[in-house]
Amino acid sequence: MNRTMSDDEVLLALRPLQDAPSPSMAVDADATLRAGRSRRTRRTAVRGGIASLAVAAAGLGAIELAGVELGFLGPAASEHATQPARHLGDAAVVELAPGVLAANRPVERVLADGTEVLDLGITTLNFSLLPGTSWSELPTVLVPVKADVLAEHNASNFGPDFDAGVTQRNLVGDELGPFANWSIVWSSRESPRLVEDSPEWLALGESGGSYADVDTHVHAGKVPPWIPDPRVVVFSGRGYTAADGAVTHALELPTFASPGLGERLLYFVKIGPEQGFATPASGESELPIDATVYFGSDGEVAIAGGCSGTVERCGPFLGPHFADVVEEFGAP
Repeated sequence: MNRTMSDDEVLLALRPLQDAPSPSMAVDADATLRAGRSRRTRRTAVRGGIASLAVAAAGLGAIELAGVELGFLGPAASEHATQPARHLGDAAVVELAPGVLAANRPVERVLADGTEVLDLGITTLNFSLLPGTSWSELPTVLVPVKADVLAEHNASNFGPDFDAGVTQRNLVGDELGPFANWSIVWSSRESPRLVEDSPEWLALGESGGSYADVDTHVHAGKVPPWIPDPRVVVFSGRGYTAADGAVTHALELPTFASPGLGERLLYFVKIGPEQGFATPASGESELPIDATVYFGSDGEVAIAGGCSGTVERCGPFLGPHFADVVEEFGAP
């Protein structure tokens, strides 16, 4: 599992950014840390201490990582299910509800220095370091993960080594910005769980965070490799408000192939202030996504987020609306 940063390390990372000028509010390191503790307590309790959380300063004020790298992993990638990308129309970005933007057809680009990136078509807040600027909405890209990041993940990994992944960066002009944000990593040997009665042993991985200055959340992840023809649905017990004012508890996300060789399906969604989910500036970060659910064409279902595992395990925790979502999307 991923290494968890200590409170002292978090504060040390945040303090240098506290004095930087911000468009609407300065970084409150102590408030951000409290929000991180709250979320860490909730998720760790649900997963019985298996998962780990890390809070990291990434020019966001700050971004909170929630990666899960679980499982004793077995067969090679040749045994993975067929997983075509699922696009929702032809646009590069789709709006699923007011203020909810999902990467749909990211574009591969080569920067001036030869760096290959996957442009998500969505801006996120970051610290640009350009003269006369500070916090800016910048284009968001994914780049292949570097060896040192893989090594950090593998230092506390108890399965086959992670050998690939992506890191989220921002563009400043035609160059990568100075800060690397979250990373999602995977192993070419990830496979279905080995023990049927231990549904928490899954090769799942999600990251995300809250941008307090603009009341915005981001959420990204990788699709488990054994789910055939996967559909990815994010669930909220509180619900999302549609353009007509109706409330829906589930939004289907488009998926796209990871950059380079496209080993894994990924997803990325940005949830803006239109949906009214609180950010750490209010003293408490309100999760806009209670669970991410992966539905396979064969009826297979896996769940990540506030509860990891099967419908039977997570259904009681996620509440009555979750059963309706499973009925709507879960039929093979």
